[in-house]
Amino acid sequence: MAPAPAPPDPWYASGLFWAIAAVGVAIVLGVGAIVATYRSANPRRRLHVYASNITPLVHQIGQTLSLEVRSNGVVLTNPHIATANLVVRSRRDIRKDAFDGPIKLFFGTHIVAVLEQTSGTDVPGTPLPSLIRHEDLLEIQPSILRRDLTLTYTVLVEGSTPVFNAEVPVDADIRDTPPSETASTLGQIAFKVATQVLNQMPLPLGARFRI
Repeated sequence: MAPAPAPPDPWYASGLFWAIAAVGVAIVLGVGAIVATYRSANPRRRLHVYASNITPLVHQIGQTLSLEVRSNGVVLTNPHIATANLVVRSRRDIRKDAFDGPIKLFFGTHIVAVLEQTSGTDVPGTPLPSLIRHEDLLEIQPSILRRDLTLTYTVLVEGSTPVFNAEVPVDADIRDTPPSETASTLGQIAFKVATQVLNQMPLPLGARFRI
């Protein structure tokens, strides 16, 4: 009498099953990494407040050549141009009720004039927040700040070299540096890492993922 055939291997012992399971785990981990990276790079409410382009208008060579900068006929002895930047990078708008008071931008020296105000957002018709100029600071009054808003305030100052500081009484993640240029690419990096992991898996028929 012929021996009974050996029972087939259970389905969970199949190499193909474990290869597919490994791919599924890698996909879940990759998607999780992408979501976590996106949420880190795009928090619910984040506001960057920082200065840029602090530039003297009269250098030493200009003084040697007797160059002058005047405002209303008055000669400025140590004039500088400075720009304050407010950049929102969030998943949500910063609402007016998130303010506990005005945002104060200190320049540490006399503000002669506000030369330029700019606003950039994808939401049409968004007004500029109200601005009040004081001796050495600008006050930005509470208002809605769109999630992709960029505000710039360029001022002419006189006296000592400006030193920028800010008080930002806003319920948000406040940063004193520009938005990271690499933050927007972190999701792509995570996706590439996940793809590399997938390509190490023993997939059937030599399949490979490409991006």
